[in-house]
Amino acid sequence: MIKIKCKNCGKKFLAYFSTKRKFCSKKCVYEGREKRKKFLVSFICKNCGKTFLDFSSNKRNYCSLFCKYKAHKPTINEKHYRFPKGYIPCNKGVKGWIHKKSFQKGHIPWNKDLKGYKRDNSYLDNPEFKKKHSEAVSKGKIGKLRYDRRGKNSNFWKGGISKLSDRIRRTEKYKRWRKKVFERDNYTCQKCKVRSGNRKTVYLEAHHKKEFSKILAEKEIKTLDDAYNCKELWDINNGKTLCLDCHTRNGRPNKDLIKKINDVR
Repeated sequence: MIKIKCKNCGKKFLAYFSTKRKFCSKKCVYEGREKRKKFLVSFICKNCGKTFLDFSSNKRNYCSLFCKYKAHKPTINEKHYRFPKGYIPCNKGVKGWIHKKSFQKGHIPWNKDLKGYKRDNSYLDNPEFKKKHSEAVSKGKIGKLRYDRRGKNSNFWKGGISKLSDRIRRTEKYKRWRKKVFERDNYTCQKCKVRSGNRKTVYLEAHHKKEFSKILAEKEIKTLDDAYNCKELWDINNGKTLCLDCHTRNGRPNKDLIKKINDVR
């Protein structure tokens, strides 16, 4: 906050440094406008000959933009004085920037001819459905995965473009292996001995002592069934609990990430 002197009454008032205020109140604003009228000077428009008032420092020759354009181009109409007849825009014939991955002419969407799930609403007409809904339907489906809508049966199927390593990490078996590694190490990083607690959260990751990609290459794993049958992939002794910082430095070295972590610390 700074002190500014009012141009009308001379009083000092507080205002922010970035403000452009000149008066302390609205009353002073209106009084200041009336005082400024004394400094107005009459000018004569060079186009229409009308007299108009303005400050002498502006040195205006025309009373409006229309008169200014009319003086330079006498054929301009009043309605179209900004864009006269025969005006050529600067961007005529210039196409906008088109991204390579944008929807271009002839683009075929991935969900063409794919329909959503068909729902059978016949059960809504049954009067006894509302009574048995909570017992028969809800409790039977809570916590159960819909395997009938996975993979090719899903209407979002794109032909299997996900990587095999990503698909393995999304499976329930991998999540169970990861949880067992955390429980064995008591949810603590095995290098810096950090764990969540005392209003502090630590993100933990399960590190493979023998690299995940090497196991897939040596055992020639190409499908999920091959991954399920590989015992080395699900060996708990091959896992190790590390925090995010230790994992980036040791488990999966990345120069950019290591620099960011070191700068923060």
